[in-house]
Amino acid sequence: MRRIQLVLAKPYLLTIFVAILILAGSAFAAGPKEKVLYSFSGPPDGAFPEAGLIFDAAGSLYGTTNRGGTDSTCTGGCGTAFQLKRNPDGTWTNTVLYSFGADGEFPHEGLTFDTAGNLYGVDDGNEGSDIAFELKHTASGRQFRAIHSFHGPDGYEPRADLIFDTKGNLYGTTVAGGQDVGVVFELTPKAGGAWKEVLLYEFKMAGDGVNPQAPVMFDAAGNLYGTTTYGGNYACTLGCGTVFKLTPTQHGLWKETLLHRFSGADGSAPVAGLIADRHGNLYGSASQGGDSECLPGCGVIFQLHPAGGGWKMTVIHQFKGTDGDNPAGAMVFDSAGNLYGTAGTGGSGNGGVVFKLASGAHGKWKYSLLHQFSNGQDGVLPNGLIIDKAGNLYGATIGGGTFGVGTVFEVIP
Repeated sequence: MRRIQLVLAKPYLLTIFVAILILAGSAFAAGPKEKVLYSFSGPPDGAFPEAGLIFDAAGSLYGTTNRGGTDSTCTGGCGTAFQLKRNPDGTWTNTVLYSFGADGEFPHEGLTFDTAGNLYGVDDGNEGSDIAFELKHTASGRQFRAIHSFHGPDGYEPRADLIFDTKGNLYGTTVAGGQDVGVVFELTPKAGGAWKEVLLYEFKMAGDGVNPQAPVMFDAAGNLYGTTTYGGNYACTLGCGTVFKLTPTQHGLWKETLLHRFSGADGSAPVAGLIADRHGNLYGSASQGGDSECLPGCGVIFQLHPAGGGWKMTVIHQFKGTDGDNPAGAMVFDSAGNLYGTAGTGGSGNGGVVFKLASGAHGKWKYSLLHQFSNGQDGVLPNGLIIDKAGNLYGATIGGGTFGVGTVFEVIP
């Protein structure tokens, strides 16, 4: 009887074991998956992509690299604008659309499309010749043209991606210039291809924001919102940073309102822009402050919502280093209202992380890690994210990959 039981028990246990393996495999298959779509290799290819990506209507990806390209004026190349196109077999091919050089070098910023498929961006690489530029879509390729040169009083050191309004005007920020600590500007197209710059706001030292590095965003009423990396509350040496709103007035001027001054404990040094949910609440990150596990703080994710005629700030996640450090890239929402982003360092490999914040009851948010970069071939130092219609996330890493000079990656949540 025992022998019969033993013989019967073996296939029973084997069945259980196989079932466990199947379930475990299913769990792993259903979990987040990171895939490197492309590893940059340096000149004549790109290297060190510091900015986020954008899609075109066909699903191709576009961005810039800080080095690489075909111009040998700069050691390691002066940088590129690139397109990544998906092949039928699932691989991706990189095409250098433009190699920067004498007309600009070392782009830190990303690109934006107009309705005709032309690309626009800014470059602060050449000292004394900071520019906004157009890469016009032509039958023979992309044609480069500087559409504005910054000279100081009208701003200099543009560090943020440009955005369009519905009329085809461009908006952006500069870290310096104006009254020395940065501006918000508008570029308006004129007849004959010229563009006219108007300063919407010049930041001031005393109690105001200082050094806006992030893109601005519009609300439905035409107001602009953004962040400054410093200024505001001087609990931090240079000020802990601010969130601001610019409202157009009847006389063509714009009025600034500071929605929040960071204190350090609730974050400091925001360098990324804001996004809004369908209720008009604002979300963003501060790259420092918060938990003192890191010095000067590991950074936070925050929410700002209208309350009592003002805005109330709530920290919805405080990084601790092990779960990420230095969140500095653009975040995105999925269709279910979940929030996704990156932290540039921290995590188990200290190469940065991709994270998810799921909205729960009573304003609570659940934080989870989708990917922890290993400081190796999967990339290191991730920047901001974009999301496709299927909910897959795309971004770039400044370093790592096959050649150690950056990647473009996809994370399937």
